[in-house]
Amino acid sequence: MQLTFNFGCLWGLMLRLLVMNKDKINIFLNKLFLFDVLFFPLISAVRSSLSAPLILMHGLPIFAKKIYSAECALIAVFMLLTVISVLLSSLSQFTESFFFINFVQLSLLFLFFFYFVAFVRFFSSHYCFAMKSLYWFYFFNFALALIYIIDFRYFFELRSFWSLTIVDVGMELSSLVRFTSIFSDPNNAAVIIVAIYSMLSIYSKQSRVLFLLNTLICFFIVVTTMSVTGFIVFVFAFSFILLCRLQLAFSLGFNEIMSSMFLYIIFILVMSGVFNIFHAHFSNADVLSFSFGRLESGSADSRLSKFVYVTKFDFYDYLLIGYGGTILHEGLVFKPHIGHLHFILNYGVFSYLIFLYVVFRIRSIKYLKYYIPIAVVFLGFSVNTCFIEYRFTVVFAVLLAMYVVKIKKMNEGHE
Repeated sequence: MQLTFNFGCLWGLMLRLLVMNKDKINIFLNKLFLFDVLFFPLISAVRSSLSAPLILMHGLPIFAKKIYSAECALIAVFMLLTVISVLLSSLSQFTESFFFINFVQLSLLFLFFFYFVAFVRFFSSHYCFAMKSLYWFYFFNFALALIYIIDFRYFFELRSFWSLTIVDVGMELSSLVRFTSIFSDPNNAAVIIVAIYSMLSIYSKQSRVLFLLNTLICFFIVVTTMSVTGFIVFVFAFSFILLCRLQLAFSLGFNEIMSSMFLYIIFILVMSGVFNIFHAHFSNADVLSFSFGRLESGSADSRLSKFVYVTKFDFYDYLLIGYGGTILHEGLVFKPHIGHLHFILNYGVFSYLIFLYVVFRIRSIKYLKYYIPIAVVFLGFSVNTCFIEYRFTVVFAVLLAMYVVKIKKMNEGHE
């Protein structure tokens, strides 16, 4: 039924495109790409979004026209190095399953860059539309989190519509049944939600009431994910955003300073009190009890142990090319669970440095506050692999494109 529905939608879209001119087709396709990335379910046959095949046809010409720019040239070099890595690794450790996994992971990175290039071009002229879409996605995730709190079993039935995976939650909570929204990993969900919260708070003009409301929503979602990583990046983002807003208040006069500081102090005290009340009086409530337990017991030991384990590798021969997507050590598959290790070991140090430069570099020191959403994802990338999940990867392409376009507009004096 799912596959029939998706192909029916695709056929309807093709018929609609036939009666449009070129400009309208481009606008329609880009809006489709954005809504598909944020809201549409995956296609059951290939476990990717509806627009994945279309973005290859649409994004490739855009990418080809910009291949002479430094950034697109670096992306092309990254693609070439990673393809060589996958091909060479298949010669030394070839099995059909490994080759398929390596191919899928590499294809996802290619899709990320094609979405990114296409969205940068589209958001340059439709920035407000993109920002409104992020607001809708943010509140959509809040609604799903509410459903999860009310009945986590029903949430996972509902989630299967987007993720195409069915989780047997049984009768008890465990780390396997944390809130993930429409993502597959709760840590990735928390990082993306905090990044979107940061972007909405900094990139758009918000009243103090709306900012505090969005903060409460973000905090609520992070708690439901039971993610220690999410809680850390939330504290990081909220602290920096609060400093930015206080800095703005200082420029508006004494009365604005005092009213802002008073309101924010009261808000922090109230939020701390609400957290303690929930912790004390809902300790028997399954979801909240499990959430608070994970936050209290969270530790960095598991991630640090990955770095320690890697020191046992004889991996220096692979620094230039990498393992191609599947890391084998002493005959066993090793999963680093850390983005930096994942890219270095799988695709080599040169590919890793190119990826860091293109994706995570600060594009303007003057407008440093606009980098906070990207910094949130970088922190998440430092403790989780992140870019092996489809939904995380394509949603982050949206956020990165928003950052690039925002900096461009600020440099041009359009805002």
